[in-house]
Amino acid sequence: MSIERRRRRRDLIPKDPFDIIRRFRTEIEDMFQDFMGGLGPGFSELMEFRTPPIDIQETENEIIVKADIPGFEKESIDLEIAGDRLRIKAESKIEKEEEEKGYHRRERSKKSVYREILLPKNAKPEESKASYKNGVLKVILTKTEDAKGKKLEIE
Repeated sequence: MSIERRRRRRDLIPKDPFDIIRRFRTEIEDMFQDFMGGLGPGFSELMEFRTPPIDIQETENEIIVKADIPGFEKESIDLEIAGDRLRIKAESKIEKEEEEKGYHRRERSKKSVYREILLPKNAKPEESKASYKNGVLKVILTKTEDAKGKKLEIE
């Protein structure tokens, strides 16, 4: 292989092997930004929702749902049981304003979470309880009597 040919080949290989991945990621992000921005402000607000991680535990008498939603006030959390679904929605808006000699600064931030969970048929929503402590939302749903099961003896 000639020296000139090796030099051209070496120039095709990037100095940083992750540069191609970074450029590809930037291209994809730009494409999604163009796409999302073109659908109007309502759609982009919907995309701001984050999905909180949850744990679902089932005991003999209860179904326990725990959702990690730190940074929200208890009053800003909206819980709803509709049919066979539990909806968790929380929104927090923070405005901070500083005005001093020579400048005026206003900062706004907004965060939202939304999660919808399909409940088992044996849940009794009318007897549910909820608590929020240290950023963890806990919802306890009791089970119907027929769902608790019955032990059978083998003859």
